[in-house]
Amino acid sequence: MVTYNETELERASILDDPDITLEQVLLHPEFTDAYREYDNKLIDYLCQTQNILRMIEFIRQGPDLSKSSDKQYDLICRVEFLFQQDVSSVKAAFLSNTVTLDALYSILEDDESSSRLSTLTLTCRIFSTVYRDAALLQFLATKPELVSTFFRLVDYDCVRDLFISFFHIYESSAFALFQSLDNQHFVQRLLKRFLSEETKESPSASTDQKTLIGHFLCQIMFVMRQLSQAAHQPANPLLAHLESLDPLGLLDGTEIALI
Repeated sequence: MVTYNETELERASILDDPDITLEQVLLHPEFTDAYREYDNKLIDYLCQTQNILRMIEFIRQGPDLSKSSDKQYDLICRVEFLFQQDVSSVKAAFLSNTVTLDALYSILEDDESSSRLSTLTLTCRIFSTVYRDAALLQFLATKPELVSTFFRLVDYDCVRDLFISFFHIYESSAFALFQSLDNQHFVQRLLKRFLSEETKESPSASTDQKTLIGHFLCQIMFVMRQLSQAAHQPANPLLAHLESLDPLGLLDGTEIALI
């Protein structure tokens, strides 16, 4: 049985103050201890949809440049802290609501927000904390422009790493996502970009981008082949396309090492 301690947040009645802001709660000196101690009042407050949406706005806005350099990231670091916990009520509330999922995903779709490396990196890190969750996988499978979003951000390590993590999922819950990627011609578009063929996203792919995509192709093919050997797993439709198009033959002429 969990014992709920009376924290400084409760003793000071900070959450009962009608004028309290989410920023003040997150930056309270006792905040992290109160959350770790399962402060019921605090958890209920943080799990409210409007507060999760506000946290996502903090991520979208990035560091607070009006503060000194050592405090600019304090607020968004507190938000990340909530998602990094192994058992997180905020993370569960975030996943249970398509409104909050869509709000975080919209950062990837927004040119201005995703152009800030700190914002993009934190967004991907938060998605990475829940990448195996069936609710997220089902949500992503409904996004018809997911592959286009990937290619727009393919130069960023955090985006490629996030997508690679999906290919490590062996549960059947990921099949709808793989089917959606296949319907959006993910493999074919990867190969086109690697071969520098003209596409709507990029008239001419740079040499550096070709190398990045070559690494990415090798990695996902390696992972999918490993998982395909596991018993009782549905076949990944993307693997069939990769093998039928013989990407290894296309990559043999490049100096790409699978790490």
